Amino acid sequence: MLNIGLKNSNDTKMSRASVVGLGVVAFFYILVGNVGYAMYGSSVETNFLLNLKIDDLEDWLFYGMNGGFLISIFFSFPVMFFGARNNFIALCQMFAERNKS
Repeated sequence: MLNIGLKNSNDTKMSRASVVGLGVVAFFYILVGNVGYAMYGSSVETNFLLNLKIDDLEDWLFYGMNGGFLISIFFSFPVMFFGARNNFIALCQMFAERNKS
């Protein structure tokens, strides 16, 4: 079975984990928002992807940002669909059991 470190969990630990998780997400959300506003100001497009032009950015930054979007979509897809998420968990458990023996 897949061990993810939730042994002996209680309400206090789960509340603390939720607060820390939300805090980390809020920190990065505010950080990215401030950097975006510093770069584009109030002239930002409604679709923020239209602001990413290869002429305005360094090549590595442009491709890195687009690669980051690709990776985030790739890893969020199984989470959005229940069946895909269950298959992903079953695959992880199968690989964990196979590597155990």
